[in-house]
Amino acid sequence: MSVLKEVLFSDSMSFDAFGRLRTSGITTEIDLKQVHDGLPLFIDTELIGSGNRVWNSEEASSTLSTTNAGDAAVCQTFQRFNYQTGKSQQILMTYERFAPQAGIIKRIGYFSSSSTSPFSAGLDGIFLESTEDGVFACICKNGTYIKRDLVPPVIRRFERSAIPINWNNSNILEIDFEWLGVGRTRFALIIDGLGYVISEHLHANNYEKIYMTNPNQNLRWEIRQTGATPGSFNFICSTVGSEGGINEIGKVLAIDDDLVSLSASSIGTSYTAMSIRLKAGAQGSFVDILNFVLFGSSNDSFLWRMVLNPTITGTLSFVDSPNSSIQYALGNGSQTSSGGIKIDSGYIEAGKSLTISSKNAIRLGKKINGVSDIVSIIVKPITSNLSVYRAMKWREQI
Repeated sequence: MSVLKEVLFSDSMSFDAFGRLRTSGITTEIDLKQVHDGLPLFIDTELIGSGNRVWNSEEASSTLSTTNAGDAAVCQTFQRFNYQTGKSQQILMTYERFAPQAGIIKRIGYFSSSSTSPFSAGLDGIFLESTEDGVFACICKNGTYIKRDLVPPVIRRFERSAIPINWNNSNILEIDFEWLGVGRTRFALIIDGLGYVISEHLHANNYEKIYMTNPNQNLRWEIRQTGATPGSFNFICSTVGSEGGINEIGKVLAIDDDLVSLSASSIGTSYTAMSIRLKAGAQGSFVDILNFVLFGSSNDSFLWRMVLNPTITGTLSFVDSPNSSIQYALGNGSQTSSGGIKIDSGYIEAGKSLTISSKNAIRLGKKINGVSDIVSIIVKPITSNLSVYRAMKWREQI
């Protein structure tokens, strides 16, 4: 007579942060490789004192450095990345020269800070920290260290497998976590294709409150100098992925001009038709513009553009979109536009309407200092007396 036995697997990096065997694919939320430049459309940089950032073309990396006490160099993605409740979030980051240095603080991870210089208050998230006292795996909640574990100099995957960590060499950091406010987090180094856990924090049933304020965080790299000795380190490549896919379950919202058209009468002038940005305090929201509609009601053809952070002449009056993380502004014909980054464009024939769908890895975000990106729809008439009606639809997840 056969006896059924339960098959058990020991916990390892073969399981995600929720204990699921890693058989599912990763849905990539961001892919940051510095192959051609330092990714200025994705990464913001703040330099304090003689703090510096240099992109290394041959090494596909950036060097952050300081020279004097009080200097700092901070790099952070404009956008944050959406954690979907119940799915493990995985962060992979590569770097080098992270060894402890006297009077130098280095940080790399999935975290943010206050938006006021020197951008050191209110740290929130998960990161690796190097100081003259060693390298620490850290979790911060709104400026308070919840965990700060010293990483041992030798790591083990099996009892017979001991590997000394050389922090000056290039390394692959993996952070994965379950949130739900109270889940577990893990730090690991990927060496020879295997994951070596260097720190694990178990919050459920062990801690009274949530362990970080927001699970939607930025990728961030920073160096700060507190002593007389200069310091530096390199960061290379990074990605954020949701394990098990991303369901498009966010709320879909829209704006329109309520039958008040934009008068754009001057041929060749770039008129600001409508603009959106994140509200103050809404930097954790994940926004995808689904489509926008332009209808030229006059017998005039025109060029349209979607532009990131244009220079706008004239005053736009932004208002809150109800039940949303978005503010929007509709142009009235007195606001013109120049510069910025064109992220989509096309032409619309006279008297025609066009619904434009736009998918882009560039999403609304904020600078380190809290200034929000603006995405504007621009219209440029080919013939005179253009009149345009406008609408936009987006999905947002929080």
